[in-house]
This record gives sequence, structure tokens and C-alpha cells, in this order.
Amino acid sequence: HSVQIVAQDTALGGSEGLLFKSLHVLQKLLLLLFRQMELSNLGCVCIGLVQVVALAKLLPDGLHLLAQVVVPLVLIHAYLGLFLDQSFQLQNLHFPAKQRYECFQSFGRIHLGKELALVREINAAVLGDGIGTDDEYLEREMTTLAAQRRREICVALVGNPNCGKTSLFNMASGSHEHVGNYSGVTVDAKEGFFDYRGYHFRIIDLPGTYSLSAYSPEELYVRRNLVEETPDVVVNVVDASNLQRNLYLTTQLIDMNLRVVMALNMYDELVAKGDRLDIRQLGYLLGMPIVPTVSRTGEGINDLFDTIIQIYENHDPHLARHIHINHGSELEQSIRSIKDLLKKNTDIRYKYSTRYLSIKYLEDDKEVDAVVESLPNRDEIISTRFREQNRIKEILNSSIGSAMIDAKYAFIQGALAETWEPYKGKRRRNTITEKIDAFVTNRWAAFPIFFIILYLVFEGTFVLGEYPMRWIEWLVAKFGSFVASAMADGWFKDLVVDGIVGGVGSVLVFLPNILLLSWPCRLYCRS
Repeated sequence: HSVQIVAQDTALGGSEGLLFKSLHVLQKLLLLLFRQMELSNLGCVCIGLVQVVALAKLLPDGLHLLAQVVVPLVLIHAYLGLFLDQSFQLQNLHFPAKQRYECFQSFGRIHLGKELALVREINAAVLGDGIGTDDEYLEREMTTLAAQRRREICVALVGNPNCGKTSLFNMASGSHEHVGNYSGVTVDAKEGFFDYRGYHFRIIDLPGTYSLSAYSPEELYVRRNLVEETPDVVVNVVDASNLQRNLYLTTQLIDMNLRVVMALNMYDELVAKGDRLDIRQLGYLLGMPIVPTVSRTGEGINDLFDTIIQIYENHDPHLARHIHINHGSELEQSIRSIKDLLKKNTDIRYKYSTRYLSIKYLEDDKEVDAVVESLPNRDEIISTRFREQNRIKEILNSSIGSAMIDAKYAFIQGALAETWEPYKGKRRRNTITEKIDAFVTNRWAAFPIFFIILYLVFEGTFVLGEYPMRWIEWLVAKFGSFVASAMADGWFKDLVVDGIVGGVGSVLVFLPNILLLSWPCRLYCRS
């Protein structure tokens, strides 16, 4: 119908001008169809072909050009949009963005032949027999595009600050990166590219964060990137020397139901301390593969990317498993109550994990509040949250946010109790840093050393600062005398000499003390 309107309203003569105007309308129509999320993949392609046939009837003189240009373009765009776009959908079932590649693997290989058969049928209807060359070209182009996209893997690096995440990024990408910035946020992420075993990796080094709550710009940036950009695989970089703190972020990634590979970084430090960790069992409990790495030397980097490829291709179904963090019977009941209501809104299920949304909504997350406000049944969801929050507060004597945090740390402690065995013997102090730490943190010597350092800092500040203070006073006095001798008497002279020169000089006098005091304070804060 839209094509016919264009045909009636256009002032261009000839079939060629009308063809390209109508082609522009077709592209807009297909784009709208892909976004409606109410059609199966084959249905979208068929509707696009109906539009093409309608155009063919309007342009009997341009059928050959139509078949050569429009049909391949429409079908290739439909194929890429339906199989690889975030709005991917199959047989009226809405799939989360995180599952679109698994769907492409399982469904695309089976049904690609059906789409190609449809291409052959339409080409035969438009051009008749003898179009084997066009058919083979289209089939080859579609297969090539699919194969190229399948060989590109987007990997997001997520971890706590100072866990070696950026070192791993530099080691993997060769430091060939550029910095990206999320609109409205002052933090940024580095992006690098490299090729490995025939795959083209796009690696995103996200800012370090301790959690995925919406309390800081870094947390908000990382969470938006994981939800909206949806990387193929998330690499959770964990400091092996501080497992309990680092694994809290891991539990939140599990709630988001992403494909995660854990890089157990600084593994050499864990071994040097004599600790023992059952990596295989910990990976089983967390539902993800764990690869020991030392990003400083590059040890384990190849194994890490081999595992990423296996997860991406789903070569070994036993390598990872889908789990839920058990928050306890009462909290799980609250989560299910919200989750069942969210499931009624099929439009958000392709983008978010409803369990993750339920947990964050119960925690009064502002970002998730905005998502729920746009839902048709928001009033029912809001009342359910209010009821469940009051119920949990009465039963557990705690807010639901605190109860969620306690449950996650309980899960972490239980997992580490089964897999991690700290070294029980007396540790040897090998490095100079460890020997100094052992002395200055001694239970008897620590406080006397602390007060002695404070005394030396303040005494040195005022004793040593006395000399540059006198020099500055002398310079200011000389400069004031020079200005006074060069100016005529009057109010302007008093303003410059006594006000500007004298006022600035009185402030500059304290500059040496400030510098001397700030340097040891900064050094102490960094230690």
C-alpha cells in the first residue's frame, strides 16, 4: 500500500526513479517490521517479498533490475536483522539478547536452507528459469556474511579495581586500543582488537567496579554496557589473593545470566602464599569455567581465549552451567513474586534477565524503577514490591537490600569453604616489602611508629618550612617597595600595594608548609 502511494505521488518519470524511491520506502518498512517483535523470521521475509512483488507489478519494464538489486538486498538485510540483531525472535517466542547467538547456532543452520529455497522460488517467479547465477551469488553472499559474523567475538573485561584487568587487556590486545565514552557519563572504557585462532576479538576494558549497583558512575557505566551492548562473552577478572571481596561482583554477573569466563588473575601470588584452591570445583559451584592467569607475564592468556572460544561456540556443554544464587526461602519467594509479574511483559524479556530485574527492583534500584514505570502492569508490580519489602523486614529484621548482600556473601563463604584452603603454617617474609610490613604492622610497635611519623611530619613541616617562608616574605616586601616607589600616592596605590601585593604575599607565605605537609600525607594514603 505504501509503495502504491509513492507510485501515485511521485513526480519523477520513468521506472528507474520510481524504483529507487520505492526501494527507500521498502527499507523503512522492513526496519519497522523488524522492530515490532510480533512476527516470526520467515513471516518478516515473506512480507518483505510481498512488497517486492507489488513493486514489480508497478514496474514491468524494470523487472530484471528489480531482481538483481532489490531482492538480494531485501533478503540479506532481513537475514542479518532477524538472525543477528538484538530484536532477534523465532516463531513468536521472545528471546533475550544474551541468547541470540545460541539461537543462531541451533536454528540458523537448520533453517538457512528454507530461506534459500524461498529465494530460489521468488527468483524463479520473477525472472523465470535460467537464473542459477543470481541464485548462487545470493546464497554465497548470505553464507559468507553469516560466517564472517560468526568469527567475531566481543569480549567485555569486568572486575574490581586493581585486579590486573587492564594488564590483561594490554597483554591480549598489544595495547592497540582507543577510548570510548558512554553518553552522559564521565567514565570511559578502552577498546582493543586482535586476531587469535581465526577469530577476530573485540575486547572492551570496562572501568573497575566492586558491584553493579547504580551508586557510582563506574557501576552505572559497566551495567549499562553489559545490558545494552550485550557482549558475547564476559571475562570476570578476579584477584586470586582476595577471593571473597572479588566474588561478590561475580554473583551479580550470575544474576544477569550472562556467559561468563573467570580469569583467576595473580594466581602466582596465591601459589606463593601456599594456599590451595580447587579450581574445577569452584567453577562448578559458580557455573562458569575458571582459567588461572598471570597478566603481568602473560601466563594463561592463551588458555583463557581458548576457553572463550569454547564458550562462544558451545563446544562443551559441560564447561558451564546455568545456576541461581540461592538467597534463602523468604527472599526467593519475594523474587518469584516480582519475576512472575515481569514475565507478563514480553517486550523486556529479550533484553533483561527477569530474575536480575526482580532482585534489583526489590533493592530499590533507580535504573530498574524507570524500566518498571514504563510497563503496563506497573501498579501491580509496585504494590507487590511494597508488600514483599515489609514482609522481609518483619521476618528478617533487615532491609531487603541488606538481606540480599548477606545472602550473596553467605554463598561465597560456602563456596570458598568447599574449595579454598589457606596456608596454615608460618609464612616466610621473602621480599623487602613484606619484611617492612611485618615490622611496621607489629601489634606492639605499630602505634609508637605511627605517632613518631606524625611528629616528624609536623615538626619537619614547620621547621624546614621556616626558611622558604622567610624568603617569600623578603621577596614580597621588596616587590611591594618597588611598586610603591613607582606609583603616585593615592587610593589606587594603597589598593595595589597593601591589597593585591600584600594579600597575595600573605597567602604565598604558607605555600611551603602546605607542600611539605601534603607530600607525606599523600605518601601515607597510598601506602
